Amino acid sequence: MSDPKIKNVFILMLENHSFDNVFGLSGIPGINGVVAGKNSNSYGGKIYPVGKPAPDCMPSDPGHEFMDTLQQLCGQDDKAHLWKYGDPYPPPGNTIDNLGFAASYATSVSEQTKIIHYSPPPASDIGDVMLCFDTQKQLPVMYTLATQFAICDNWFSSIPGPTWPNRFFAYAASSNGLDDSPTMENNKWWVNFERF
Repeated sequence: MSDPKIKNVFILMLENHSFDNVFGLSGIPGINGVVAGKNSNSYGGKIYPVGKPAPDCMPSDPGHEFMDTLQQLCGQDDKAHLWKYGDPYPPPGNTIDNLGFAASYATSVSEQTKIIHYSPPPASDIGDVMLCFDTQKQLPVMYTLATQFAICDNWFSSIPGPTWPNRFFAYAASSNGLDDSPTMENNKWWVNFERF
């Protein structure tokens, strides 16, 4: 049964930014976000605390494939390499504690392309991955939308991983087994399939 008061539904999907990165330190009352001075990651013997403001543009692209996300969520000493499609998530022996973001950013090469040679960020930039936007000042439109409409701070991803599998889940309730970004072969198959 439809509600005549609801005229439109908008789905805003952001690209490669977490809820905490955008709203974690926004100051919006009641949000379940991060806590500056309490949440942190460590890597290479150094502690990287949550803070603000986040840089407008990261100096290098953080990894966001499935294995990168597994490391980010389960810590720098995760057993991501042992996980196989269809296994329980997280893998046995792993706890989701959000302690691997700094380690993943410092070591990931999953965003390397043939056009641009990827190099990990300099040590001085590793802490950037732990910073949150000063939402009201840096993202005023997002802040206004969040304070004037609804915001979901306890949404759970169907697949902790990259853009396309999550887009497929949002619109089709399945990624059809895809857990990483589509390969060129996947793209060619889909384009040819659409022609029939």
